[in-house]
Amino acid sequence: MNTINYKLLLNCFEKSEFNYNKLAEEIQISRNTIRNIMFGHTTPSHYVATKLAEALKLTHDEIVTIFFPNIKSDDEECIYDEHTY
Repeated sequence: MNTINYKLLLNCFEKSEFNYNKLAEEIQISRNTIRNIMFGHTTPSHYVATKLAEALKLTHDEIVTIFFPNIKSDDEECIYDEHTY
């Protein structure tokens, strides 16, 4: 996970019931780490991204748009070649 859509993540956070302290406590990481993720200074690990998605109750499309911005969620074409398995 190289880049994420920080603006959309911050927007979802601001619409949630959480503040930095409550979200940090909920997903068991520091408040500073939460802030750094929200402002694009830190890219979350897959584990933290999963915890953020769960806590913020993100939809599938929001998860894809935020954490995988280079993948189009409405693209019906498989991105894997059948021979790569």
